[in-house]
Amino acid sequence: MAAVRPLLAIGGGAAALGFALLVWGIRAQVAWSDCQVHCLGRNPWPVTGVGIALLIGGVFVGLWAVVSEQAGRVLHPEHHDRQERSRLRRVGVAGTARVLKATEAGTSPVGDPVVDVELAVEVDGRAPYEVRQRTAVPRRRFDRLRAGGALPVLVDPDDPERLVVEWAEQVG
Repeated sequence: MAAVRPLLAIGGGAAALGFALLVWGIRAQVAWSDCQVHCLGRNPWPVTGVGIALLIGGVFVGLWAVVSEQAGRVLHPEHHDRQERSRLRRVGVAGTARVLKATEAGTSPVGDPVVDVELAVEVDGRAPYEVRQRTAVPRRRFDRLRAGGALPVLVDPDDPERLVVEWAEQVG
């Protein structure tokens, strides 16, 4: 989401400026049309038109930024997974997850099995809890998904439902 923040700011600013110009232009239109005699001043239609264009353009840029971010997550989940894994390596809390149930759900774009897994997570300082997650599993680590097997995990300190399994690590 950090990558789209500048676009959201630009789109939001343009939309806000467009809305303000539109309101000003409409007020000027009403005042201009109430004139009994020829009013002094300029026709407010150009300002109104610019306001409409900025409002539509700003909304479009904002929506485009949000939709493209979501499409990127859907079309390229491995990129999002790498970003999430990198973030949790910096801020995540180490813990252990025991496999309760694992069901194959498909194949990742690189050929690794995708699995729906139910885990019982234990992290120091928190009560144990269960979480369900869909994750790609490296083929050479697939045997670690047997029921009762322990997996090292990194848990998001702000949202314990978000975690990544550290497949290369062993539970000590």
